[in-house]
Amino acid sequence: MNIKDFAETVQNALKTVLDKESQITEILKLNGIRRYGILIRDPDSNAYPTIYLEPLFEQFKETGDMAAITDRIIQEYHSGRLTKSFDTEWFKDFNQVREKIFYRLINYEANQEMLERMPYSRYLDLAKTYCVQYQADGMHHGHICIYNNHLEMWGITQEQLACAAEYNTPLLFPSCLRSMEDILLEQFQPPGPTAEDQSFPIPEAPGLYVLTNKTRTHGAEAICYDGPLRDFTAKIGKDAIILPCSIHETLLLALESGENLEYLKETVHTVNRTQLDPSDRLSDNIYIYRRNTGQTEIV
Repeated sequence: MNIKDFAETVQNALKTVLDKESQITEILKLNGIRRYGILIRDPDSNAYPTIYLEPLFEQFKETGDMAAITDRIIQEYHSGRLTKSFDTEWFKDFNQVREKIFYRLINYEANQEMLERMPYSRYLDLAKTYCVQYQADGMHHGHICIYNNHLEMWGITQEQLACAAEYNTPLLFPSCLRSMEDILLEQFQPPGPTAEDQSFPIPEAPGLYVLTNKTRTHGAEAICYDGPLRDFTAKIGKDAIILPCSIHETLLLALESGENLEYLKETVHTVNRTQLDPSDRLSDNIYIYRRNTGQTEIV
């Protein structure tokens, strides 16, 4: 059984336990990764959360228990569904979406199929794509990807879209820069009120800083903001090396004389292949931010 056969089996199983229409969907994710999902339609709502099937397929291959799979899907459906229809009228009015537009960074070469349908701006070997932030049902937060037809609907140019996103993104998703030492200290800090009196190991990570946003999700775009890299290099008095850990964060360190940049690049490549979900990869390249020019370049 492959994932497609599994999806059809799940859909048939749901028919017997849930009196709702379901639909199998194939979703193009970042970096050309395709995922299978199932949508369960609710007559009281026009928003249907996608339940991804790959992890459920792995569970089924281990257990063969389809009843447990359908129970899990139904639980995810009830926890993720909206209780009423999502108002989409506001999305048709550019004046209402203008302040909610933001950008995200993705790899340019790895996302050609997706970018054919979306407005984007190039940044080094990356691309800035655009989204609209929304809140539905008073509690569910999310985003809507912007496609070329949305520009036509709003009657705006790509330049107007990019201008709104450049202004909004640092406001909607403020940057967060922390030393790796502080992050590791938190992870290794024992619980309890007497923790400060206890001895515990702190791995050494001199000079490494993590740059992301305050949500720690899709935070790589913080390298495009005006302030973080400028302030960081002013503080250390040197140019900065940028290591793209994932679409969620980057690592910063001072550029030292004689730095083995090829080794760092190989390390990023290895981490991308062994530690990350393929859809989370940002780039195999590394970058240098030049403090005298305020420009970032590919190594």
